[in-house]
Amino acid sequence: MGAYISTSDLNAEWGEGNVILWSNLDNTDTSVDAARVTAAIAYAEGYVETRLRNLRYLVPFVFNSAGARALFTRIMAVIAGEWLASHRAVVINEDLEATDLNQLPARRKWAENQIDMVSSSQMQPDLALGSDDVLAPFVVT
Repeated sequence: MGAYISTSDLNAEWGEGNVILWSNLDNTDTSVDAARVTAAIAYAEGYVETRLRNLRYLVPFVFNSAGARALFTRIMAVIAGEWLASHRAVVINEDLEATDLNQLPARRKWAENQIDMVSSSQMQPDLALGSDDVLAPFVVT
């Protein structure tokens, strides 16, 4: 499906029932809307790549360890699930527990914090490094 994550990663993070519900815009289907899940995954993967592009890591990402892959899988699955839930045309039905919806902002904040820590080098995941060319401004004296 995506370059880094799949529907099963979203199911593992959010629960299959939530992914099915959130992927269906009008609540008339009981199976996952694959096109919407694909769009959510594409958004999440593109978003993370864009946030970390032109830093020290090679994009597309090349994972040198299972830990780095697991971290980025979770970050992207969180963002994709939040995108599915928040980009619906109808109000989510009452069958969904309020706690599931309340988790959306907190989980998205967690994902953003992880990306911020990587981009500021507070966290250095085991990813293949890109060019040594630094694109940040520097002072010449």
